[in-house]
This record gives sequence, structure tokens and C-alpha cells, in this order.
Amino acid sequence: MLVLVVVLFALLWLPIHIHLLDFFFDELPTGRVYQAATVLFNCLAYFNSCVNPIIYNYASKEFRDAFLEVAPCGRAQQAAVETAEVDGGVVIALTDNNEDTGRQGRTVVTTTC
Repeated sequence: MLVLVVVLFALLWLPIHIHLLDFFFDELPTGRVYQAATVLFNCLAYFNSCVNPIIYNYASKEFRDAFLEVAPCGRAQQAAVETAEVDGGVVIALTDNNEDTGRQGRTVVTTTC
């Protein structure tokens, strides 16, 4: 997985680095084709950030499990909610009933107007 991530990083960022080196050592062309290529180079570099989660999802079960814990993607979450008034705010304590996460609970403090 790491080799694939590094190779894709190099391939997707290489065009923009070549473009920047060309800019540093020489004057850039002003033609429409070169401007379109510049946009393409930038899109390829940004596309690298889009590809990484897909690679991680495909190659790592640990990543899939952690992602589903953070973003359950429509799966029903079982949580008991308790609220209490505290000095101008409300404390909301969420107790996780899901045994897969291993977390004991979360506390969120909000203020009311």
C-alpha cells in the first residue's frame, strides 16, 4: 500500500513540479495550450488527495473500520443521551452502547442564549 501511495504521489505531482522548474529557470509560454496544461497539472496534483482515501480503503481493513467508526454512513447509532443544566449551559453526555468502538462515552458542553 505504501509503495502505491508513493508512486501515485510522484506521478501526480511530477507535472506541476516540472512546470514550476520551467517557470523558475525560464520564461513561461503564454499560449492557450500551455495555460490549459497548467490547469491540468494543478488538477492532477489535487487529484492525489482524492485518490489516497480510495487506496487506503481498498488496501487497509483498519482504515475502513476507523472510517466507519467516525462516519457511520447511514447506519443507526445506538447511544443513550442524558442532559443536565449547568451554569448557563447544558451538558450533553452521550454514552456509547456500541461495543465495537471501545469508547466509554463522550461529553459535549453547549451554551444557551
